[in-house]
Amino acid sequence: MSKYLNNTLSKISADKLASHTPSAPAPSHLPDSMISSVSLLPENKRLILFTRHSLRERSDGNGFASYQLPLTPKGRILAKSWGRWLSGHLPYSLDVDSISSPIGRCIDTAQLMQEGAGLRRDITHQSLLVEPGSLVTEPEIANPVFKEIGVLNFINRFLQGNLEGTKNTYQGGLDILSLFLPESAAAWPSDARCES
Repeated sequence: MSKYLNNTLSKISADKLASHTPSAPAPSHLPDSMISSVSLLPENKRLILFTRHSLRERSDGNGFASYQLPLTPKGRILAKSWGRWLSGHLPYSLDVDSISSPIGRCIDTAQLMQEGAGLRRDITHQSLLVEPGSLVTEPEIANPVFKEIGVLNFINRFLQGNLEGTKNTYQGGLDILSLFLPESAAAWPSDARCES
């Protein structure tokens, strides 16, 4: 584990962990598998929680979700209750900054989760977390193909390495990881380093 990770490891102190008692019931909208998976998390490792936005308004008639679609009232309640539930059930401190897509519903989800956890932290907006994301390098080439062949065919062509205007999944993953572990990126092997 790098010096950076050791220095930024954020977990509840042993005393607090010993007195840690869950307080809020699980949000009823979440599948049991999501709730039970929390118990599988290691208690002595630094974790990064990836969360999609909460429930949003329905997409347009073509199936595309515009950036303007907000969270539904139920989605706002769910995001806040999920943050409250996590803060009462994880043996970690959630008192850390968030990174969000710059799309309003994503920022709102992060803010509401923080509120539910009783926090008010910075939320950094990061364009790699929204289309074209960390995998598309030339949207002017990839976007028309996406609209022409649809989501499933687009994903299949991408995974086969047969899609112009994109980078490979390995590099895209490293680019996303570099958002969370920037100091560690320099220690990655040169063929794994994020060059964008």
